[in-house]
Amino acid sequence: MVQGNLGYATAAFTLDVYGHVTEQMKRESADRMDCFIKNIAAG
Repeated sequence: MVQGNLGYATAAFTLDVYGHVTEQMKRESADRMDCFIKNIAAG
């Protein structure tokens, strides 16, 4: 359970906290992770 790992009492609270993530935010995060991984791989 995600909420248990995060220390939240309910799944509803978890959704309230993280439910606002948009598709644009997901793409930007994925792009940052891609850049980070490529930098590590390049040494």
